[in-house]
Amino acid sequence: MALQVVLLLPLWRLFPLWVALISCAAMLDRLLVTQGMKKTSSSLWKVGWVLVASISLVLEYQSLLLIEPWVALLMLMYASKSLELNQTRDAFQVLHLSYIVMMAQFLYDQSMLAALYALLGIALTTFVSVQVNSTRVIRPQVLIGRGAKILALAFPAFLVLFLFLPRLPPLWAVPQPLMSAKTGLSDQLTMGSIGQLIEDDALALRVAFDGPTPPIASRYIRAYTLTDFDGSTWEIDRAAKRLPRRWQAAEDEGLGYQLILEPNGLSVLPYLEYLDGVYPLGVQRLSDDRLRARAPFNQRAQFSLKYRDTREIASPLSSIERARLTAIDPKNHPRLASWIETQAMDRQPPRERIRTMRRFFLQGDFRYSLTPPRAVGDPVDDFLFGTRSGFCEHFAGAMAAMARMSDLPARVVTGYQGGRYNELGGYVEFRQYDAHAWVEIWIDGEGWRRVDPTTFVSPERISEGLQALSQLPGFQNANWAWYRRLDGVLAAEFVLTLTAIQHYWDQRVLNFDRDDQVNLVRWLSPELDASDTVHIALGAIIVLFVVIAFFESLRGSTRQAASTAALDRLAILRGARWIEPQASLLATQPIDRLLTMIPSGPASKSLETVIADYQTVYYSAQTVSRREFKRRILRWQWLAFRLRLRQLASCILSMTAKTRER
Repeated sequence: MALQVVLLLPLWRLFPLWVALISCAAMLDRLLVTQGMKKTSSSLWKVGWVLVASISLVLEYQSLLLIEPWVALLMLMYASKSLELNQTRDAFQVLHLSYIVMMAQFLYDQSMLAALYALLGIALTTFVSVQVNSTRVIRPQVLIGRGAKILALAFPAFLVLFLFLPRLPPLWAVPQPLMSAKTGLSDQLTMGSIGQLIEDDALALRVAFDGPTPPIASRYIRAYTLTDFDGSTWEIDRAAKRLPRRWQAAEDEGLGYQLILEPNGLSVLPYLEYLDGVYPLGVQRLSDDRLRARAPFNQRAQFSLKYRDTREIASPLSSIERARLTAIDPKNHPRLASWIETQAMDRQPPRERIRTMRRFFLQGDFRYSLTPPRAVGDPVDDFLFGTRSGFCEHFAGAMAAMARMSDLPARVVTGYQGGRYNELGGYVEFRQYDAHAWVEIWIDGEGWRRVDPTTFVSPERISEGLQALSQLPGFQNANWAWYRRLDGVLAAEFVLTLTAIQHYWDQRVLNFDRDDQVNLVRWLSPELDASDTVHIALGAIIVLFVVIAFFESLRGSTRQAASTAALDRLAILRGARWIEPQASLLATQPIDRLLTMIPSGPASKSLETVIADYQTVYYSAQTVSRREFKRRILRWQWLAFRLRLRQLASCILSMTAKTRER
């Protein structure tokens, strides 16, 4: 029962409370029965428990097309075995179900900590299995020793299967776990929405560059493009069209990087500006420069992408697109409209209009703050001509409105900026507090140009990262204070080390695919290819079990306290069975008959010497050194084992040659 609780704990925290309560009710009932505090539960109680669990399951999920109800059903079935844990076979069923329950947690969490917890569950299940298979109570030290031995013998087989077992696509699609969008970014932007993310230190994504890491000021991770503006809220273009795919060109000189995206329940794929035009299969590029996956990212995902230092040349805007990207109602922002008219910006060249807006921010006594006062009336006018205090979305949203009011096509982009470089892992990590917003303005003949108004007011936010602003109002809350205390102390190095280890786990274990298998096989021998992984896995498993059986046989023969003719005969036959399994049929025949079954060579000569010594010891008056006799038996077993390995290797090579001929 304690084993059941340990294995169900990681799943209980992900499911409704009633699942844990009903499961605990069944296990508590078994505990009371075991302690003699109540009688065995009646059939009526068991039927009632099943009805309550079934009704709760139907009311909660109302559909069997998702994976959650099936996992919940598995948990309830696992716990229900406590109600009928009466015989040894019931205990075996619980042990078998334990391994399935342990695998279920990987549907929701594949981190290294989850793997370590699963390893603990496997160890506990093995220890319980050893005890159940014993006729007496085993001391804890002996129990742990036996269980550790079983795990040690199983680990090499697990390692071989992981490295060489072919990665095959699934035969059917497994329904993905439900996940609400939990990332800090949204497809809408209102003033103050991103500022709330400063308290969220959850990991959003990691970027590992193939070459030098770009400076912090140029690390802009793009996610959403917001084009529709109603006067207070920016939204994405719901009708954005899908662009045709462009394949990689041979002369493409884009800089490569690996992007590891944490589960977020969203379908948008962030990427580093500027995209080189090539993106992964299963991802669509939309007309507003978004990358959209076919399904939400409910599990950690990795993508290989490339970026350029400059944006690719875009097609000119159509009249419809220009009208949409300059759409703004001056009546909603009267003070801004008056300022635009005063500056005569409609008569200025596009670049001069941008410089005019830049001077407005530089000379306007604007302040970067996470705690701006609440807007009164129009949020754009109030920010530009009233409070002049805000976070990045205030500056981005206001400047985009200014650009549209001056007849410049503009849009707001949200994503992440800056990040923190992890020297141990060799990657840049972006957390939710790195969320950022900036503006893109269209200039004829050049295309979209990034303009970040945050650099006008707080350039250190872009050049040094968000932690450079830790003294500003709003950064003194508990969560931010915890993060800030990490800088320059041992705890910071510890956190960075943990994230680097997790990054290595994601790269080398979770993302170990067929290409990695092929590289490993070719590292072992350049003559091998992908088709040989099956033969390597099969051969390694056979050799592994042969080696284990051989050493077990040696251990069994050397533990005998006394030597008799029967034990020595058995030791000689054990070596012969390595080469010829039919040798066991000669257990009652004269031992020299073995010579007719062993091919000539060093092994047969050694067997001939051992048989002569055996006959001398037990059937003549002559004497032979006992130590020398045992040494010759061990030598004979070793030579027989080597001969068997050669036979297996020859068989595997023959299979490989036939496969290649086909």
